[in-house]
Order: sequence, then C-alpha cells, then structure tokens
Amino acid sequence: MSLARERPSVIIHRRGEANCHTFRIPAIARTVKGTLLAVYDMRYNSRNDLQGHMDIGLSRSTDGGKTWEKPRPIMDMGEFGGLPQNQNGCSDPNILVDRKTGEIIVSALWTHGKPGTHQWRGNGSEPGHDITKSTQFMVVRSIDDGITWSKHSSDHGALPEPVCMASLISHTLRDGRRILFFSNPNSKTKRENMTIRASLDDGKTWPANMQILLDKKGGAYSSLVIIDDNTLGILYESSIADLVFQKVRLSELGL
Repeated sequence: MSLARERPSVIIHRRGEANCHTFRIPAIARTVKGTLLAVYDMRYNSRNDLQGHMDIGLSRSTDGGKTWEKPRPIMDMGEFGGLPQNQNGCSDPNILVDRKTGEIIVSALWTHGKPGTHQWRGNGSEPGHDITKSTQFMVVRSIDDGITWSKHSSDHGALPEPVCMASLISHTLRDGRRILFFSNPNSKTKRENMTIRASLDDGKTWPANMQILLDKKGGAYSSLVIIDDNTLGILYESSIADLVFQKVRLSELGL
C-alpha cells in the first residue's frame, strides 16, 4: 500500500498567537455567498475547559480556504455581573446557515461565576436553570455574511429546564410564517410535564396559548419531526413506556 501524499495546510492559529494560549472546539460552515466561516474557542490562558477566560472566535475565508482573516471574538461576555473575564467564559460553538435567507447563527455555552470548576463535573453544572447554577445557552446571528454579529441574547425563564435534552425544529407555514417548535420537560426541578411549545418570533416569546402538555407525570429526552403541513410528530421518553410516539395537529398549538 502506497503512503498517502502530504497535503498542503493553512494554519489558522499557532499556540500563543492572537494573545491566545489555545484554540479548540472547531466548527465550520459555508455561507450562501461561498464564504467559509470557522468558529472555535479562544482559550486565552490555558487549553483547559470552562470555567476560564475564553471567547468564541471567528475566522473568514473568501477564497475557498486559501487565506483567512485574522481571528476575532464574536461572543465575549466581558466582565458581566461585575465578575472578571475568567468567570465569564464562552465555549463549545456550533454554526448553522439558513440556505433560504442567508442568515448565520452561532450558538455556544456561557458560564458565569464558578471559579475553579469544570463545566460539567462537580459543581460546574448544578440542578436548575439559574445563571449561577448551570451553563447558559447563547446565540448570536449575522445577516451580512459573517462580517458583523448581533449581541450572546438569552432568557433564563422562558423555557424552564431540569437538566435534560430538548428538541428544537423550524417550519414554514403555508401562509409564509416561520415557526419554531420546542419540546422538553417543563420543569426546573424534575423530568415531568413533557410539553411542546411554539414561537412565531424566532424564539423571543413562547405564548401560553401556543403550547400543549403531553405527559404530566413524566417526560425526558425528546425529538421533534415535521410530518406534513398540518402535523407535528414527537418521539420521547415518557412515564408510560421507554419510548412513545405521538402526533400533534398544528391547530392544537393555535396555528
């Protein structure tokens, strides 16, 4: 068997460059204009996980990856809440591109406080959804091909969570409205009250009249699917069996 030939590489970051000890956790996507966007952790002081001083960084390439713009942070919580930057770290980015609108979304995790902890071990992640208890899910977006980005927005009370996987899916209605569906156990303390909610403003609000309770006594991990223009499906762990599948008419969610 012949040896694989050496392939050319483009270095995005060497340890210590950009005043940053380590880059980690890469994600990459191609925009509708053909730009490559790379996101990653900028871990300034060490390669260790949260908690620590780190931001979500971005590099852009407009020539298919031959050259890249200098790394720059796009998610930086600074000294939020009067705490130093090493207690406001952001980590673990994901990047999504909406192929219809061109909008780009980057999500990541933000830990506030908790010096000397690890993000998911020990006291790094405690029961509950409060900002001082567990890591927060943050989102920024760009509508100009990744050149500028919105401000790390979040609502820590709109979607209560008892530390459990949830499901989020989007759908365009026949009248052109875009809707988000979200499922999870609607509780801050227990895996119960399995609920589906809907939002018509990209998740800014989740009206009480656009949700349905599926399982009051239980509910844990779940996954949503669009069956047709009138029907949503959900596969989830329930109080009556390991897994159940249910169909929900969109009209039941006020649509």
